[in-house]
Amino acid sequence: MKLIMLVTLALTALAGGQSVAASVPPSSAPIPAGYTPLVDDTGAIVVAVPDTWTDIDTAAAVNEDGSPRPYIAASPDLASFLGTFDTPGVLYAAFPYELNPWTLMDAYGIDGGCETVEVKSYDDPVFIGIVQVGTNCGAAGMTWNMVVASTADHSFTALVQVQTAPDDEAMQTVLLTFNTTANQETQPSAE
Repeated sequence: MKLIMLVTLALTALAGGQSVAASVPPSSAPIPAGYTPLVDDTGAIVVAVPDTWTDIDTAAAVNEDGSPRPYIAASPDLASFLGTFDTPGVLYAAFPYELNPWTLMDAYGIDGGCETVEVKSYDDPVFIGIVQVGTNCGAAGMTWNMVVASTADHSFTALVQVQTAPDDEAMQTVLLTFNTTANQETQPSAE
């Protein structure tokens, strides 16, 4: 089921308690050493990924109306990330504004393969919506998050799928840095 959902998305483009919220606004989250900011080919979205995630796709997908959909995917092995829970990675797409985040959650979320799967509210200074959290996913025991959240100006709805080993800092860094290019600082931190 995951492969079909992720491949469909690719072809057409942490969590406890009740609410998941970024502790640092995405617009001011510094890019830590060892991470690279990626911007999609349309220049609309950005996310920072570990330098080891070198299998990268930033080509736009296509919306139903034929317009380009900003899209970024990165992993050490995209095919493995897109088809299994064995490999860390991120997929970030900017869909046209969707009033109901459950529409995209139902279309692209997971419904199995993890020990637990739950949906919580998501809120940060740029995006508001929901996040699906999966724990102990697949044989590798990965952690899965899928954020479906819109900007306050309703310019688009972000869909961010990220999976990493449990407690991997890459999960937090991805979730703190996915943004629009208009809001994101892409300079590495001086740390």
